Amino acid sequence: MKNKLILTFVTLITLIVSVLIVASLGSFSQQLTGIGVNYVVAASKVQTQTPAFDTSNFHDPLKIDNKYYSLKPGTIMTYKGTDEEGNSMRDIVTITNDTKEIQGIPTRVVNDTVFVEGKLVETTNDWYAQDNKGNVWYMGEDTTDFTNKKNPHEGSWESGVKGAKGGLIMLGEPKVGPRVRQRCR
Repeated sequence: MKNKLILTFVTLITLIVSVLIVASLGSFSQQLTGIGVNYVVAASKVQTQTPAFDTSNFHDPLKIDNKYYSLKPGTIMTYKGTDEEGNSMRDIVTITNDTKEIQGIPTRVVNDTVFVEGKLVETTNDWYAQDNKGNVWYMGEDTTDFTNKKNPHEGSWESGVKGAKGGLIMLGEPKVGPRVRQRCR
């Protein structure tokens, strides 16, 4: 289970960018679960700045061109480093041309594959969409953790399934003060 808390570099970079932006927006809480960081804000603490999910607000959801969080298909990013135990890590993030329909809207599939000491330990397909106001929504993920033989898909979730709700990974027009739900499962 030592690999249970591996923080991938893409998640770390996203966290750093999010923290810098959120520091000027308001506060949020984070909870470590499984591989990676899951951002969880208790529903009772979320202010009304998180817009209600409405499919009519997504006219071109696959065009994710938010100035702070753009996802251009064909982009491949490779991050190298070490995990908390000093093992070498490589994280390959691919913004694919693939889509998945979630709650009636197409979402962009972003594949994140993590190797530790050259061995594949996790692959995840994350699903994102952008609404008409430029907000980037995180709609779920399909995770396979190859180190978890008992439950390799632990951490997988999809907005609209079993009460899970998508949330905003990045606001279109960030402002000081509001807090938003990044996801709830």
